[in-house]
Amino acid sequence: YVVKNINAREDLLPNITLGQIILNNCGDPLISLRKTMQFLPSARAEVGNSSRGLAYRKPFEAVGIFGAPLSDVCVAIAPLLAAYEIPLLSVRATSDDLRDRNRFPNFMRMVPPEKISVQALVQLALHFNWTYITVLYADGSYSTNAFNQLKIALRKTEICLAFTKQMSMLDSEEAYLRLAKKLKTDYTNARVIFMFSPIEQQRLLHRAMDTLSMHHMFIFVTLDMFSENPDFNIGGIKALKKKGKCPGFASHLKKANPWMFPDDPWLRMAWEAYHKCSWDVNKSSNESCHQYTTMPRAIVSFDKDDATISDAIHVYALALHHMISDKCPEQFSNKNTEALRNCVKGSELYNYMNNVSFPGCDGYIEFADEGSVAGSYVFKTYKLQENGEYGFSTVGFWDERTDAFSIDTSLLNWDINETQIPVSKCSKPCPLKQYYIHKEVQCCWECKACRSNEIVINASKCDSCPPFTWPDLETATTCITTKPEYPKLTQPHVLALFSSAVLGLFVATTVTIAYTVHRDHPLIRATSKGLCYLILAGSYVTSSTVLLYATKPTKAVCFLQDVGFHIGVHLLFGPLMIRTIRIFRIFSSGKRSVQRPKFVSSSSQIILALSLIMVQSLLIIGAHTTRPTSVGLQQGVPTEPRVDLVCIQPGFLIPFSCNLVVILVCGVFGFLSRNLPENYNESWFIFVSVSTTIFMWVIFLPTSYASIHAHQRTLILGFCLVLNVFITLALLFVPKIYAVV
Repeated sequence: YVVKNINAREDLLPNITLGQIILNNCGDPLISLRKTMQFLPSARAEVGNSSRGLAYRKPFEAVGIFGAPLSDVCVAIAPLLAAYEIPLLSVRATSDDLRDRNRFPNFMRMVPPEKISVQALVQLALHFNWTYITVLYADGSYSTNAFNQLKIALRKTEICLAFTKQMSMLDSEEAYLRLAKKLKTDYTNARVIFMFSPIEQQRLLHRAMDTLSMHHMFIFVTLDMFSENPDFNIGGIKALKKKGKCPGFASHLKKANPWMFPDDPWLRMAWEAYHKCSWDVNKSSNESCHQYTTMPRAIVSFDKDDATISDAIHVYALALHHMISDKCPEQFSNKNTEALRNCVKGSELYNYMNNVSFPGCDGYIEFADEGSVAGSYVFKTYKLQENGEYGFSTVGFWDERTDAFSIDTSLLNWDINETQIPVSKCSKPCPLKQYYIHKEVQCCWECKACRSNEIVINASKCDSCPPFTWPDLETATTCITTKPEYPKLTQPHVLALFSSAVLGLFVATTVTIAYTVHRDHPLIRATSKGLCYLILAGSYVTSSTVLLYATKPTKAVCFLQDVGFHIGVHLLFGPLMIRTIRIFRIFSSGKRSVQRPKFVSSSSQIILALSLIMVQSLLIIGAHTTRPTSVGLQQGVPTEPRVDLVCIQPGFLIPFSCNLVVILVCGVFGFLSRNLPENYNESWFIFVSVSTTIFMWVIFLPTSYASIHAHQRTLILGFCLVLNVFITLALLFVPKIYAVV
């Protein structure tokens, strides 16, 4: 049909008739090799009969050969034809072995090689983000080459091979059962299986999977051969070279019959096969084929390669036309058979064929350097059709030349129980705030969470945030500055501390008023009023200092806190120490003589107390001069997002040591004065007050400095000071006021 149309054209090979010789190779490489020898100029006319009942005839004078759909056939005959510079144009062979220009210098094909075919599958996997796949392939050259090309293509992607297995038709059912069991137990994450194998092998695998109840567990993706099994292949996809239609061929085929083409032996054979009839009723029990006058429907629908064959014939026709136009154009008007034969050379014809380009039935035909056309593929999925039967529906395409890719996901039906795109991954993506620990296979990993104070770097490692910063809450990929915390009255513990300080001021004021009102009472006058007023001043200073602990730290606040702490404690226990020593000296001296000890008068006591305060003041000035107080940030626990605004007091220990010495001396003399007469028990109250203070400081101060959070230290230190005020007032002043009132 195609040759007839070409010969009828005036613009293509005018005045030259294109001839054809059609031989059946039965898909057998050996038969193909024998048939090919009939095209060789040196082949003899008679070579006898072969064991397959085939005999050679006189060599055909052909300028080129096309057909040879199988790769194995082309591998067998192409080198032989190349030795005689006869081009071979295949319509379906895809083996990458045929790309070797040294072995197959005159080979061309109307389809892209397997490396392009598998690239269509890779594009499909990339589109659906299938990064972990299984590959099963047969032991033939086609399947093995396809698998090798797939491995090469996957190296440029992030897709990993979970499991690969070469299958053989010689494998037993037990071998397929073992394969199916391995897929079920070890590789369920690799839900997508690429298969390069004949349909029979696919059926053997499905039979084994049926035994193990593995229905609808995997999605099978193939190139062309696809086993139509609804129990396993629903949602499966196959990639096919895009094929067009040869215009007018279908209607021509419907009208064709053995009487119209009596020289077509295959049409007579097809008539017998599909009508189940016989042309010679004497040699068969079947009905006569003469009663069937219309083409069988099965033959009419069998037009899968008609467009490719039409384009292949046009490749030869156009190449011959260009070659004759360049070398012997006179043959178009004045044809000479012998001159035309000398003009058309096989080695040169191949080059002309390789440069042919035209819009064909299968699309735009253009050959690459390796003699293959550019690939354009369609994707078909196996699904339930509108008529209630299972079949294939086109869902997308991929074009090698333009790299255009499209998939209509609305047409996909992955499984009877699944509507979402199947996930074929070794590991799930790590959630936020976790990083990847890759295993031996790149696509497999474990997820590990970073510590609370760490951010994720490139999803591969963790890095600690700098001090006073914290990972962002959403992604944990950046460190943000943490807002510092400081005491606020809205916080319950700060409010409690503030209230205690206010209560301390109130009690101190009450005691001061009572002492002032009853200052002339003998009991009050006997208690060294000057020293008592200094102790009360210490109560005011200490309570006021605690109020500062409940405010936001600033440089001024921190300075006043430091000064108030040391002066307040010194005012509380410095006069008390002088008073205790005075009592001890008076009663100790009275045991030895009646002479009054020196420096025991009220004025002397006040001068000594003020001197001690002066010494402490000088120590404070010296400490702040050399190591001044400042405001800073502190993060007690690196793994907690709390940053405190704190007072940094590097000179705290120097004046604190002075206070500690005063308290200890006071405690020692209070203990030595414990055995005074019962009618003078003030030393006992002093001893209890000082010893209680020492006990509190031994317990609370180490706890304060051991605390990891600044607000805890502030709370402990503040309550310790307030308790000192309450204990001092309760033991030294309240009993006397109670007695006076």
